[in-house]
Amino acid sequence: MHRIPSNPTRERPDKTIAFPRAVWGGLWGRILLERRSMIKNEGHNVPTGHLPINRSLGAPILTANNRGSL
Repeated sequence: MHRIPSNPTRERPDKTIAFPRAVWGGLWGRILLERRSMIKNEGHNVPTGHLPINRSLGAPILTANNRGSL
């Protein structure tokens, strides 16, 4: 189980949890722009040292004001 801190950026003050549309990219960006779930059964490009990701499922969370998030 992963612990989610009450302030997720507390340990990394240079990071934010807000992602403007200009930085939406890859599968994550497609899910948000198309507002639909997607499955990828192929490997992902990941940074050196990252565990491999062989498949994924992404689903947008849509609210009443039509803003999406993952």
